Formats: sequence, structure tokens, C-alpha cells
Amino acid sequence: MFIIQNKTYQLFLLIVFSIPALCNGQESKKDPINISALIDSLHKVLNDHYVYPEKAKSISTFLETQLKNEVYSNKVQNPQKLAEQIQSDITKIHRDPHMGINYDPSFHVHQYIKPSEKEINLTKKYWKEVSIP
Repeated sequence: MFIIQNKTYQLFLLIVFSIPALCNGQESKKDPINISALIDSLHKVLNDHYVYPEKAKSISTFLETQLKNEVYSNKVQNPQKLAEQIQSDITKIHRDPHMGINYDPSFHVHQYIKPSEKEINLTKKYWKEVSIP
């Protein structure tokens, strides 16, 4: 009886101490951040939708310069730091409390519904009327 209990106890200990080791081998590997594609997408969104086209162009140009100067390359392993750096760079060119860059690892891409030209124009008109440039 003692031998059976002892073997059961040993099996229990083996399983308990093996689980953490097995779980470590199942880490999900994320694809590396393609910073160039990220900056390109910011450029496109800003130039297509931002209320102040001249500011959008200035921000895009500055972000491209920062990319070429490899300011973002040392942040490729830390998406939160990358988001903070991009936000800081945008703020250097134009401070807009409505615009923010955040890293959210739980974010899931949803299908984007493009607003109509009329909706875009109405939104631009609204923000120009209520904003102080």
C-alpha cells in the first residue's frame, strides 16, 4: 500500500513540476513589427482623413525622417515604447488632444467601414469650427 501511495505521490510531483516547463515551450511568437509599414499606414490615414492637411503632411514628413534616421529601430522589441516615441514625435509637430497613438496587445482588427465623402467633409467642417488651430 505504501509503495502505491509513494508512486502516486511521485507521479503527482512529476506532473506538478512539469507543467510550468511544458507551458514555457508554448509561448506565442509574435511577428516582428514592420516599422516602415506602420509609418506608411500612419501617413495614409493622416493624409486621407486628418482635418488639417498641412499638419498631416508635416507630421508624415517628420515621421519619415525619424524612420530614415532609425529612431524607431531600437524600439522594435517593445511596442509600447515604440507607440510612445511615435506619439512624442507627432506632438513635436502638432499638439492635438484628439489624436493619440497607443499600443493595445488585446486589440483585434475589425473590418473598417470607410466613411462617405459627405461624412468626412461634415466632420472636417465641425472640427474646424470648434477647434483652435
